[in-house]
Amino acid sequence: MISSLLFGQSNGTFPKSKTDKALTKKLLELVKDFKGDVGIYVRHLKSGKTVEINADTLFPTASMVKVPIMIGIFDKVEKGELKYDSLLMYRDSLLYPGEDIVGTLKDS
Repeated sequence: MISSLLFGQSNGTFPKSKTDKALTKKLLELVKDFKGDVGIYVRHLKSGKTVEINADTLFPTASMVKVPIMIGIFDKVEKGELKYDSLLMYRDSLLYPGEDIVGTLKDS
């Protein structure tokens, strides 16, 4: 229902998208030498043009944990509680049992 209200679609679906071939080519060029898996999804809200590069591929969420950590660190730097070039160490004492990627991190 919310998507229907936001996007003006009575059936809750997005309007048909068109692939932005020029942007797709540029992004593929940028990631071609990357040693790992890349997933990119871009949607220009006004034109509806999209780029989808492995957009439906499932990735471990380890990268997602970096965002809140980065926000917390930036906040501490801004408050003067931490210097931007401080060396931070991960300790096993911070480990919580589980099968997620964070549970596999090692001390140091």
